[in-house]
Amino acid sequence: MANLPPNKPPPWTRLSGIGVEYAGAVVGFSLVGVWVDSHWQTKPWGVLIGVALGLVGATYNLIRTSLAEFEPLRKPGKLKKPGNQSGEVEKDAGPVRDRDAGSDEDDGVT
Repeated sequence: MANLPPNKPPPWTRLSGIGVEYAGAVVGFSLVGVWVDSHWQTKPWGVLIGVALGLVGATYNLIRTSLAEFEPLRKPGKLKKPGNQSGEVEKDAGPVRDRDAGSDEDDGVT
């Protein structure tokens, strides 16, 4: 963590707040649904729609945040070989091909 830019928190702090954001979105939209039900006497539709909107919005935020955090790992040239414990970034060697799968070569069987 010594090589982080100044005034930037470690990445785990952003990821640890996702659960709180998820619960907050669901509870917040649910409370809006309770208010809609009490104001327009639409019980239980306001709460149900509020919970559904909260779940959809929170799930969208969860996926968006997760993809943003793992984006550097998905870029070509950023893959590490399994045996590399030094943490060095190695160039991507391209896709691994299976010799037997889809081979057009004659294997001698007739």
